[in-house]
Amino acid sequence: MNRSGTNKTLLFLIITVTCFMVAASLPVVMGDTIDGEASVSNTSCEFIDKTVDTNTVDPESYFWIKTQVRDSDTLSDIENVVVKIFDNQTAVGAQDTKRSHYTFWFDANDNSWNSNLNNTLGNPFIDAAASEYPNDATVTEDNYNFKILLNGTANPNQDWNVYVEVNDEASSENNGTHTNALAVNTYVNYDVKADLIEWTNLQPDTNDNPSDSNPVIIENIETNVNYDVQTKLSGDWLNTNGDTITVTETSFDSTDSSGYHGQVSSSIFKDVYTYESYGEDLTEGINYFLDIPDGTSSGTFTNTFEIEVVAH
Repeated sequence: MNRSGTNKTLLFLIITVTCFMVAASLPVVMGDTIDGEASVSNTSCEFIDKTVDTNTVDPESYFWIKTQVRDSDTLSDIENVVVKIFDNQTAVGAQDTKRSHYTFWFDANDNSWNSNLNNTLGNPFIDAAASEYPNDATVTEDNYNFKILLNGTANPNQDWNVYVEVNDEASSENNGTHTNALAVNTYVNYDVKADLIEWTNLQPDTNDNPSDSNPVIIENIETNVNYDVQTKLSGDWLNTNGDTITVTETSFDSTDSSGYHGQVSSSIFKDVYTYESYGEDLTEGINYFLDIPDGTSSGTFTNTFEIEVVAH
């Protein structure tokens, strides 16, 4: 009986001690308060709006893109403002080309206006002297206005998009795109390098007399469409006595194998070249010939040549 009772007592003590030891090892939880603080060192710049002063662009003619920018830390934080203009077949991040993609930007580090491309025949793509940036960089909102133009080869067959991006010194960026913002008009421009097309010392009863002015050069051709080169005369050749050499005695020939040979007309333009590829700084040439019929009187005969480059 006593042994059994002793065993029960020992078991009880062991359990009691064990439970006490486990309870003593639990952590003590205490309540407390901790202050929190967050410091914002930069407020993101914000592109608010853009305005294009025209819906239709004539290549080689300036137009405005005006951007409205806000930065609550003041505009002194602005690093640059970027404008990209690109046609609907081209991605916003594509490489710049005169045909389909342009990048312009204002650099606040030196207040400069920039473009990746150079214009071969016309004015600079961005008019740095006329473009406008805020006079007071301590304000939080103002306009950055780009006076720009597109090259004469800019694609007239697609609508164009305008993308604006603003970056600040903390590498914060904000941007927006105006799709189908612009249409580009057909453009053809050229110079004829001749003041006079002349023949000297011609003899009656001779044919295909080449002009002393051959070849007549059409240069600085700049166009965004495939084109034709055409020519005509104002009428018959006349001298001061009223004698004539008919217009049909005059002929033309292209200076290379891509063109045509034919008789000049006074009623319609005749094609010398057709469906020539668009481009810039292109050159074409025309040779002119004159037949002098037997019995033609002596004297100086005059006429007026017309040469034109037109969209095909």
